[in-house]
Amino acid sequence: MKGVYSQLYMEYAVIKSTGQVLVHCPSLVIYGHVFQEEVKGKVDKTSLNLLIPHLRSYKDAVNYLPNQVYIGNFEPESMEDYTQPWWSQTKDDLKHKSKKIAQFGEIIPQDEFFAIMKIVDVFDLVWLNKNFTKNVSAKLKKHPILSIFNLQKLENGKDEEEIEQEIKENRALPLFDINGNITTLVGCIRNAHNKDPNLSALVILENIASKASASLALIYALENNKISKGSIDYIIECSEEAIGDAFQRGGGNLAKSIGEVVGCDNATGSDLRAFCAAPVYAILTAASHVSAGTFKEIAVTAGGSVPKLGMNYKRMLGKEIPILEDCLASVAFIVGRDDNLSPIIRHEISGRHTIVKKSSPQEIMEGLVTEPLSKLGKRIIDIDKFSGELHNPEITMAAGAGDVAKSN
Repeated sequence: MKGVYSQLYMEYAVIKSTGQVLVHCPSLVIYGHVFQEEVKGKVDKTSLNLLIPHLRSYKDAVNYLPNQVYIGNFEPESMEDYTQPWWSQTKDDLKHKSKKIAQFGEIIPQDEFFAIMKIVDVFDLVWLNKNFTKNVSAKLKKHPILSIFNLQKLENGKDEEEIEQEIKENRALPLFDINGNITTLVGCIRNAHNKDPNLSALVILENIASKASASLALIYALENNKISKGSIDYIIECSEEAIGDAFQRGGGNLAKSIGEVVGCDNATGSDLRAFCAAPVYAILTAASHVSAGTFKEIAVTAGGSVPKLGMNYKRMLGKEIPILEDCLASVAFIVGRDDNLSPIIRHEISGRHTIVKKSSPQEIMEGLVTEPLSKLGKRIIDIDKFSGELHNPEITMAAGAGDVAKSN
């Protein structure tokens, strides 16, 4: 027996593919938590019109340097070649062409995202009007990636009168589209229950937006390296939104519902929550499952957070900065067995910010960086590059939090 055990070794898991998507959704800023607190939940076209002068167009969002870096069109190091503010730069200021689709994923426009929300909705809670549905359906049919979705689920759309009645009589949330300075009602999000606050229209919007954006990232992760949907046998969903009802708050399963949308029919799945650190724990969990042989190929995915939209809009307006928190970010990773090509996850030396440690920068760095490196006999100066906590400094500095990425 001793000889058998001595022959065992750890098979490392690898990251085989990634997908990174940004959804530009300026009209959903009115459903961010800060704005909701400001208007006490009462939103209409007038509320949105007040923000329009401070909202970016889709072209502005595409040309924004940090967004280009996120989808993989620019290297992160290239940001050092441009002076801030980045938000004031146009496409002519960039040293090479900005793109809406790059190597990791895409910057999705709002109208297409509303359609994806309708497609992933299985309880008829997203209503879109007929004219909007016709136009966006034609766009998606021509899309090289999004045409993968089951576009028949868009159906034919609703009459405008039906949508207006649902908003007036049943407290549905209006969905607006913005074209220049013109705001148009194009649909609504319905309440899933008359009394359960966990199923209110606002919570439903948050959950469906998270599901839709996570599904987009996962589709890109699969497509980017031509990974078979059928090869995924486990999905870990790790966004900041939890789904459920009064009987099981947060006990729902976004992972399996995302797998159903994307077509990973051979997968099971579960959700993992740890605020913004959840993707780290999810990747470690996935790597451990692969190394143990429990699952061979795992998808880790996380959708965007509607409550975070416009979180610092007041401070930005006070400094005459456009509302930069106008996108939902989603990400997906495919974790599998070592293929001798992909980056290895060395999870046996993972850093840990343990309960006993305080939250000072020194103790965090010790737990996450120096202690695991010491297991390898290495020091900080032996490592070429760290990304301890990445943020867009134009957002964090405007919010009064300083340049978080630089300080890390």
